[in-house]
This record gives sequence, structure tokens and C-alpha cells, in this order.
Amino acid sequence: MACATAVGRLIGSQVSVTDRDAVLGAAGERSGALTTVMTTLTELGSVHTLGPLLAVAAAWSVIRRRPPRAVAALAASVGVTALVNLTKLLVGRHRPSLDPVLDVGSPSFPSGHAAQSAAVLVVLAVVLTGRGAARSVALALAVVLILGVGATRVYLGVHYPSDVLAGWLLGTLWAAGVLRVLSPPAP
Repeated sequence: MACATAVGRLIGSQVSVTDRDAVLGAAGERSGALTTVMTTLTELGSVHTLGPLLAVAAAWSVIRRRPPRAVAALAASVGVTALVNLTKLLVGRHRPSLDPVLDVGSPSFPSGHAAQSAAVLVVLAVVLTGRGAARSVALALAVVLILGVGATRVYLGVHYPSDVLAGWLLGTLWAAGVLRVLSPPAP
């Protein structure tokens, strides 16, 4: 807790010129069609999309008699959500007010969509695949989706790039920890 408080004080509500310029630049690139694509893609980092996906993955793992995999899938989401919410509370950074596409009320730092997609998609890629080529393809697809979700958050004007980077870092570290503790055995 002391470490999280120190990080919160270090980051605070300050926003760098680079962060502001990136959000302004993204707003200048918006178009109707691209905004529609980005609004759809951002949902891949939402609990509304990842929740049902996790439920199916956990059920599949239980049916296949691999309960540690089900626990890993659920721990990925529950844990990272708690970490994101705690960090948002400690840091309290306001969201960009530079013409956002979406109306979001929670604090900005870190990006929950970026963290959630990083934690959940990486863990699911490992939990739902065996070792080898299938896992490599699943992880590559997860990385592409994670990067896409993060990009949408800046494009839509609801996060600064540093929020997204922090979300990716938090989600990736959480996924690594979950997989280390609940390392699912190869099928």
C-alpha cells in the first residue's frame, strides 16, 4: 500500500505536454468511419466483452477438468480490476477534457481498458492453448488486440498515452504474476 501511495504522489494529477499533444493530435485525425471502428474496438477492453469471454473460458476449463486454468482466467480479471481501481483512487488524475468522444466519469490513470485487455487476453491466450504454435499465434493476436484497445483510448480522447502505458504495464505484470502462481500445465 505504501508503494502504491508513493506512486500516486509521484504521478499525481500532472499531465505532460507530450500527453496533451498526443490527445490533441488524435482528435485532429478523427473521422466518422474511423471513430465508429475505434468505438467498436475499444469494447474489446471492456468488462462487458471480456466478462462473458472469461466465463466461457472458465467453464471450458472446468469441463475439461483443468480447474487451475479456470482460476487463472478469473484471477486475471478480478485482480487487475482491483489494482486499477485502487490506483485510480490513489492518483486521481482527471481525464482529458480535449473534445472526448465518450463520456467517462472515473479517473484517468491508469487506463482500465488497457490493463484489463492486457491481463485477460494474455492469460486467456495461455490458458486456452497448448504449448507451441497455437500459443504463439494466440499471444500474437492478443498483443495486436491489446495495442489496438490502447490506441482507441487516446483516439477517443478518454485517456492520455501515459494512462494507456501504465494500464498495459499493470495488466502485463498482473498476467505474469497470475500465470506464475497458477501456471497451467500443458495439455
